[in-house]
Amino acid sequence: MISGLFFIMRSLAFTFFIIIILQIRIGPMTLEERAFHWAQNSSVVKPIQMAAESGVHLIQQSWNRLTRRASQESSQRLQIKFERSRQYFQSKGQDLRESFSSSETWGSEGEED
Repeated sequence: MISGLFFIMRSLAFTFFIIIILQIRIGPMTLEERAFHWAQNSSVVKPIQMAAESGVHLIQQSWNRLTRRASQESSQRLQIKFERSRQYFQSKGQDLRESFSSSETWGSEGEED
């Protein structure tokens, strides 16, 4: 129990010591800024950065293709077409002719008033 507490206290002290050391300014930049700048622009880091960017690009392109293909397939499957057969239109036309021929009295109804 005490050794665990001692380990935590020692870790905190070491962390604070590192933070204080990194705040030392040498020239225009602190040690922290120099370490950060080196980590971003190091010749060791550049190939890793390029590989990571390529991986992100590959994942992005794959995702775009996958979602585009899925949306095309779903729109093709869900495309609703209202197409009527020729027989349907002929039967509706016949029904309309019959309804107009049976109601020839339309014109005569207006004359009776």
